[in-house]
Amino acid sequence: MGMYSKLWKLIDAAETGAEIPVRCQAEAARRIIQAVRKEKTKNVALRKKLGMLRQGPLKSRIVEDTTDAQQVTIYFSLEWDGRKL
Repeated sequence: MGMYSKLWKLIDAAETGAEIPVRCQAEAARRIIQAVRKEKTKNVALRKKLGMLRQGPLKSRIVEDTTDAQQVTIYFSLEWDGRKL
């Protein structure tokens, strides 16, 4: 199980379009986004292999913290969750 798989499972379990906030250091934001996308890619490959429906695009947006310049909040969401047509 990957380091970011728990985060991916939270995003995957959320309602379609619901944003999952992740607060982190500004310099780690891009790495976290990349790692979550990698977890999604693994999940999509597995679902494709099993013939299951796959999730839609992963959206992420970064919002800078107004009180601390070194902190940001990343909001993750899925356009479509792949559970039904």
